[in-house]
Amino acid sequence: MNKSNNLIWVIKFLLIIIAVSSTSVKAHKSATHDPETHMDPVKCIPESERTPGQLKWDITVNKQFHRLSKRQVDCAIAEIQKLKQGQSELEKLLKAIEAAKSKLETELANAAICADVNFNHKSSKKAILFTEPNSKSRKVADIKSGTNLLYISDSASQKKWSFVLLKNEDKCSPGYIQKEFISKKNEVVQQAPKEVKADLISITNPTWAKKEKLIIVSASGFITIKGFVDTNKIDQIIVNEKERQINNDDTFSFNIRVKDAGTEVRIVGNKQGDTKKTMTFLIKAE
Repeated sequence: MNKSNNLIWVIKFLLIIIAVSSTSVKAHKSATHDPETHMDPVKCIPESERTPGQLKWDITVNKQFHRLSKRQVDCAIAEIQKLKQGQSELEKLLKAIEAAKSKLETELANAAICADVNFNHKSSKKAILFTEPNSKSRKVADIKSGTNLLYISDSASQKKWSFVLLKNEDKCSPGYIQKEFISKKNEVVQQAPKEVKADLISITNPTWAKKEKLIIVSASGFITIKGFVDTNKIDQIIVNEKERQINNDDTFSFNIRVKDAGTEVRIVGNKQGDTKKTMTFLIKAE
């Protein structure tokens, strides 16, 4: 055989080896392989479930060859895989805790410093501060009776709720509280007259000359009208087409100019947009 033929046979042999190696690699690719071990998941047969023959073989391999049997190796690998899975879940939990901690630290850092702000309101009863003017929204904090509050504004959409700042040491937490639970520090909450429940709207000052028809004052000019509403049935008061605020103690007031010829006043009480009572009366000077 000449050198040329020898070279051809060598090339053929190498090509066969490459082909076999390529086929072997492709044959072992599997979607079930563990990404770390590159092996198919092992099936562990616990010692309690092995047959007498299997247990005897395990002992023979241990004593004669001083190594683990295949069944023992499979169980060891399965245990390692469980430990790795547990480690992965623990790492995810630690990341979630770290993220929550970071969020809380950011919220605390963003809380306003309000040590030198004059808090002229307080909670009249135990209450809850919410993130929205809705008792189903997330709770910000529990508020004790007499807690310092900084009143900011009533809610534009929910008339019975107010936006306030809750003082916690030298930090302020914003949120919504129901109006009935806040009052001025020097405010004495009055008791609504008994007739309010029946009348829904009651004028308490000046007094009626003829109930819900006529008020007589001593002179023309600007006067203040004061009254109560039954807030269980009315959440909005409109006087001569202008909305007036209902206070925390269910009172309302407004200023009006009494003309020499007299001034007509029209009060409308609504509940969630529905009219519950309309009162039209005249104010005259003596």
